[in-house]
Amino acid sequence: MLNKEQFREFIKLVKKYEDISGSWYNLGIDILNSDLFDISDKISSLFISSHFTNEGYDLVTWWLYENVPKEIYENDTTIVIDTVDKFWEFLIKDKDIYLLD
Repeated sequence: MLNKEQFREFIKLVKKYEDISGSWYNLGIDILNSDLFDISDKISSLFISSHFTNEGYDLVTWWLYENVPKEIYENDTTIVIDTVDKFWEFLIKDKDIYLLD
């Protein structure tokens, strides 16, 4: 099973890739329609699908790629998951729902 440090490293690498590709875009190099982007997307998808259930996959990709407040609404309660550690704690709390063994 995926551990917290592996999860943190994965998130860090995805964010670093986004920063670098954003810098390239600012220099006039658009990789969104390139093989490089497709390969990166497939690697991320493979990693996520190897460690998370379908529900977990949806939640992780939402957290990574959607520019929205990182909040979950559960039983009339708002759960803020705006850091990697808070997000991991939310996932691990219901690991049977979100994580594969």
